[in-house]
Amino acid sequence: MKKYIIAIVVIAVILVIAVLQKKEPEVEITETEAVNVIKAEYAELYEYPSDMLPPKSIKTEKVGSEWYVAFIQNGSGMPYISARCFKVKNDLSVEETGYFIPEDDSEITFSPVTCNN
Repeated sequence: MKKYIIAIVVIAVILVIAVLQKKEPEVEITETEAVNVIKAEYAELYEYPSDMLPPKSIKTEKVGSEWYVAFIQNGSGMPYISARCFKVKNDLSVEETGYFIPEDDSEITFSPVTCNN
């Protein structure tokens, strides 16, 4: 009888520990939230995207739980005039990761993660 009581107590303790250690799942931010938190910190980027001249676009890429966001000025003869890149974490912290200006008008495969081609 003592063995059963000890076993029940041990199981109860294990269950209590498991419940206490269970973490709430981390809610990941959306692409829109990532872009908006950058625009809130950098007012000069509020006008992105835009079809006005020069056209402006936003390119995003998610890696793990972080968003990489590039605010791009597009050219008429060049695919990119410049790009300003950021990383946004789930805690909504923003880090500017780079600035890209292409050296020529050759074909560019641009990535917001590396902020270059």
